[in-house]
Amino acid sequence: MNPLSFHYMPTHRHTQYLEAFARVQPQVALLLDGSQNDYMEIRRRSPETRIIMRSYDWSDGGLQVLRRAQHDPVATGRWMADNWIGRVKQWGQIIDANLTYFTGVNEYSVIPGVPIPPFVICEAEFAKRLADNGLRACIGNEGVGHPAEVNAQGKVDWSQYTAWEKVIQETGSILGVHEYWRAHAGPRMNVKPEDEARNRYWYAWRFFQCPFDVPIAVTEWGVDEKVDAPMGTPSHGWQGILSADAYAAQLREYCVKAVTDKRFLGATIFTHDYADREWATYDTERGLNEICNVAAGLPPVAWYTPGTAPTPPTPTPQPPQGGALVHPLPAGSYSVTQRFYQNPEDYAQFGLPGHNGTDFGAAGGTPVAALADGVVAWADVDPSYGNYVRLTHEALQACSFYAHLSAIDVRQGDLVKAGQRIGAVGTTGNSTGNHLHLEIRDINHDGSYSSLSPMPKGRCDPETWCGLHGLSLSTGGGGQASPSVFMPLVYG
Repeated sequence: MNPLSFHYMPTHRHTQYLEAFARVQPQVALLLDGSQNDYMEIRRRSPETRIIMRSYDWSDGGLQVLRRAQHDPVATGRWMADNWIGRVKQWGQIIDANLTYFTGVNEYSVIPGVPIPPFVICEAEFAKRLADNGLRACIGNEGVGHPAEVNAQGKVDWSQYTAWEKVIQETGSILGVHEYWRAHAGPRMNVKPEDEARNRYWYAWRFFQCPFDVPIAVTEWGVDEKVDAPMGTPSHGWQGILSADAYAAQLREYCVKAVTDKRFLGATIFTHDYADREWATYDTERGLNEICNVAAGLPPVAWYTPGTAPTPPTPTPQPPQGGALVHPLPAGSYSVTQRFYQNPEDYAQFGLPGHNGTDFGAAGGTPVAALADGVVAWADVDPSYGNYVRLTHEALQACSFYAHLSAIDVRQGDLVKAGQRIGAVGTTGNSTGNHLHLEIRDINHDGSYSSLSPMPKGRCDPETWCGLHGLSLSTGGGGQASPSVFMPLVYG
């Protein structure tokens, strides 16, 4: 079977969309809100394709479904499963239960800060309920960049999702993930050769780091200009940026590497037809011939055999050792505007005992320097932090975070020295004025966040931590904490 396939939204129902299934004969395909006839048309043209069914009604229900999953994950998982069970009964005997999979919540973590444990429970219950009724699930289907890269060494952290492995194995389900990249860079994104060797992928081939012994389908993939772009960037796919040949070449590059992981079943390009003009530039219609030609030359994929999961490699970045701490802002350029644990009333609703870092008011564009020698574990954008950089300081057993930047001057994987410019002060993300939000988080020897701090994820007081290492954060600035003018910063 072929590893390349389509995420099909049968809105216009042009014949060429269905004929592509006949030409490609994919291992998996995704059908979004399709009718009985749409399902049978795919099945007729590609009888052995495993069709993944998805519904807007409960997979993309917005905040209502997210809140429902958070507050009652067991009932929500069963509710979604019962919806599919009812639809299968309504359709009669046309569903092939051995070649059909059903999705639950789609892109749960698209809203930062939502708790992961309820989602894991919800999807597990969803898969179990379906299995009890003779049906199979495709669970997960997280947005690009998830699970979040929270391990201090830059390694994808699947630890909160471990319960899924057994559930998938016992119910005959599969794991779904989403992976996108920007058109100008291709699937490699901004990953440098030395980073690739460490397997520190961010957008494409990210599933390589999943440690689970389960089959994996990439249920959305392709070009998306919102990836690795400033907040507010409009949705835009490959059309108008790449030629059909160039896009097909990127899809081929992705698949050739992806099939080296035996768990990889295939990837469904977003999108095959579209339901809203917002997604028109992602549509494969204009490039179908080129894409099908590329698919014809791809190595085939087989269904995954349990017990052959690769061992995810351990990243081995070696940051410089030692070096004195340096204030991240020039002397006299800042004042401390909000301290650690300050304003607890603003943060109680988020389960935090107070402000989780130290804020420095400074003019926009003021250069921001690395606090100490380290390696760049993150250099990207987040809805709350805006543009931000995270450095790992292995010798100090800590990470430093620099948030709300107007510019980022380093890339993931870079080795930096104390005092080296990494960005500039700004007011991006959850902010109402130019300032630098600095966080320090203690880490264990394995790179995980320390549990010794009373704040979540190893957060500790930057002023105290720096003071213990010989640096006063208030020296050279105003030195006094003024009333906070910034919005509460919340990050999971």
